Amino acid sequence: MKCAKTDKGFALIELMVIVAILSMASAFFVPRFLKHRIQQKQQECRKNLESLYAAEKEYFQKTGRFTTDVSILAWAPQGYGIYQYRFRPTPSPQTQKASFLFECSGNIDKDPTLDEAQIDETGRFIQLRDDTQK
Repeated sequence: MKCAKTDKGFALIELMVIVAILSMASAFFVPRFLKHRIQQKQQECRKNLESLYAAEKEYFQKTGRFTTDVSILAWAPQGYGIYQYRFRPTPSPQTQKASFLFECSGNIDKDPTLDEAQIDETGRFIQLRDDTQK
């Protein structure tokens, strides 16, 4: 005589195994995803500073001097909007010619530390402080 199986669905142990597998997968993938998102946000600063650098160099090609007012460049930041941008025209004593420094700072992960970077007239990008490093 055959017993007909009338149970439909999962046993408790099967559900516990599935939950354990999903927990391990999320423990592995969620930190990687969050790190990737942070790196994307940090790229906002770098790309915008490089865009400012290119606009300033183009202005220099047209006029033979660097601007003293960044609004002349008609530049607008792109991205998440978490960074503040500053422009500092600086005289260069070595060349007797004006130079510039663009800076950005922002709080990526909502802690007291800011993410800060700068780029100068040579195109040198410097990450001054990484908000994500502890």
